[in-house]
Amino acid sequence: MRIEASEMDVSTDQAAQRLARLLRDAPRARRDAVPVGLTLIDSPLDPLIAGTATTGIVLLEFTDELRLQRQMPALLRRYRCVAASHDSPHLTALREQLTQYFHGERRRFELPLHAPGTPFQRRVWTALATIPYGETRSYQALAAQIGAPSATRAVGLCNGLNRIAILIPCHRLLGRDGALTGYGGGLWRKRALLALEQGQAASDSGSSTTTDRPRPDRPSASLSSPPCRRAASAAMASPSPAPCPPRSPRA
Repeated sequence: MRIEASEMDVSTDQAAQRLARLLRDAPRARRDAVPVGLTLIDSPLDPLIAGTATTGIVLLEFTDELRLQRQMPALLRRYRCVAASHDSPHLTALREQLTQYFHGERRRFELPLHAPGTPFQRRVWTALATIPYGETRSYQALAAQIGAPSATRAVGLCNGLNRIAILIPCHRLLGRDGALTGYGGGLWRKRALLALEQGQAASDSGSSTTTDRPRPDRPSASLSSPPCRRAASAAMASPSPAPCPPRSPRA
């Protein structure tokens, strides 16, 4: 079942209006602030707002109003944000790799990320990036992984402050019992992302080889590709995916 525009939480026009309003109302940045180009990227799960600097990707976020209100003020204070007049090399690569991801053809992103934060926030975000495609972890397990087993609540707060969705996979964290918990992009999107990844990982297990890049003879992937359409449709109807345990070590 295809996701029609009427089923989307945010239309492309709404997202464009929100981006324009953010840029119009942005506080004046410091003269030495790093410039960041902001633009919209279409996806099957509603438009994403992307921000790139010379250092790499600094923002990838869904364009829900409340989410932008939470994430954008810190970004606008730190960077000199402008509307991107053209795709930078980082943005071109981001578009291509997201297309492959939503088509089920990419497991790992090969993009430079720039996510400044407190030392604890960076520890959490770095640990998130180690959760393999198709797997999940609990907040408690991640807290233990970074050597702070009693800091489960703090881990959850840092997870919610992640400004680079999908690439830093905060959607792969679940509650202790495997239940879906809060996700800034909305639980239906979290459910869709997990369904896409777990479905592709299960498919991969039946193949002798896998790749992170599409085959040369395969046409370019569309962001309304079948794997993500199926995952999103299932997510909108399903209460929760089953938790995915860590893989057993290979013999």
